[in-house]
Amino acid sequence: MTDRTRLFFDEIEGMLQGGYLTKAEASRLRTVYTRYIAHINEAPKVPPAQPKKLLSEKPKPLDARKSKAAHVPKQPKKRLTREHLREKNLTLVLILVFHFFFSADSF
Repeated sequence: MTDRTRLFFDEIEGMLQGGYLTKAEASRLRTVYTRYIAHINEAPKVPPAQPKKLLSEKPKPLDARKSKAAHVPKQPKKRLTREHLREKNLTLVLILVFHFFFSADSF
């Protein structure tokens, strides 16, 4: 009897003494476990098949994959001329003044 089987039978005995199993259930577990071990020992030892890797295909480093996917060319930021900047600021000021007068008039 192997250590594994002895350990399992000891656990069954502990559950039987603790009242968790009946004698019939304990006997059934011992019988089923013995058949299971016999079946495992009869089965041929075949290592699981491993997929073949192609020699020409080398895995790329994770960093290289991320950098290509994340690399998006940035478009140059438009620089406003002094005249455009002045017009933009003037428009903003006029909008704020217009809003101030109409909101003050409603009170």
